[in-house]
Amino acid sequence: MTLDESMPSPDLPPRRKRRSASELYRQVTPLRRQDVCSKLIVAHLVAMFAIGYVPLLFPMGILTTFGVMVVCIMALTGPIYVPQLDYRGEKLEQWERANKIAAVVILVLFIAGYGCLLYWLLFRT
Repeated sequence: MTLDESMPSPDLPPRRKRRSASELYRQVTPLRRQDVCSKLIVAHLVAMFAIGYVPLLFPMGILTTFGVMVVCIMALTGPIYVPQLDYRGEKLEQWERANKIAAVVILVLFIAGYGCLLYWLLFRT
């Protein structure tokens, strides 16, 4: 009796169907996607330059400022996924450590900058 090539070996686990990067990426929560995070940051930059570098004082600037802060907090609390498979082809790639360091710097600058602005607006004489 010979083994048939089409039959799987009993000691090997069954092969899982590989999913594409786009299939995996569609399953990710929108705030954990790179494209959504990038759009929020670009929207803030556009609002910042369009209204004269003080985005917190105008409604669109307030929304985009909180958007950037949400992106920073999301980057610090978990992965932000890139629509590309890792080197093994099993999982989506994620933002690197440098992105998380940049998120900390941006968040500190935002909080300090807006704290100073608020202090100046409330306590100037």
